[in-house]
Amino acid sequence: EGHELQENGYYEEALGAYERAISLDPESADGWLGKGDVLKALFKNDSELSAPPEAVGYDFYYADYWSWGATTLSTMRRVEDARGAYEVAVELYDERLLVNPEDVDAWLNKGKALTNLAFMAEFFGDGDKSRELNRKALLAYDRAIELDPQNSRAWSTKGMGLSDERERLEAYDKAIELDPENKDAWTYRGFALATTGPWRSIQTLEAGWIKAIS
Repeated sequence: EGHELQENGYYEEALGAYERAISLDPESADGWLGKGDVLKALFKNDSELSAPPEAVGYDFYYADYWSWGATTLSTMRRVEDARGAYEVAVELYDERLLVNPEDVDAWLNKGKALTNLAFMAEFFGDGDKSRELNRKALLAYDRAIELDPQNSRAWSTKGMGLSDERERLEAYDKAIELDPENKDAWTYRGFALATTGPWRSIQTLEAGWIKAIS
């Protein structure tokens, strides 16, 4: 019931259906996963986590939930929990890729999880680990791009892991070329230009970002 309501855009009703399913079976992985998806759609995930990621289990099918849960835990300042969840997500994406090595989303999301782990390692002062994680993330992004060169999201997320400023901007530019409405690409490009770009470029960025969100 919840899935059908969600598919038809009835998110509040779907949320209620998933919560009823969870009340009947607190260990329902589908119920927790569905509730998490609906909360994301309702933009409620900034301050609450529908369930700890382990509630949905360790099947590779739920890799995305672990990754999303890690991001949510991070916004809640539960950094150690977030790091653990990202690590599980990477393992589950690896399992998923064993089943389908050409799963572009799995390569891309694995890369994002690795990028976040690299940021965390750097934050905790482990530069060597950060560089190694970032290297693995770039390999995942490159594989996603190899499988789908027109994937704007792959180019924009790859840019996050590039240390060379010119290469980073080129990745964001490619993402915007493929999808001018890619909000993340405009945002990431803005961060890069804020410290390196001329004022004229920042004005161009602002105009493009406004166009993307309008």
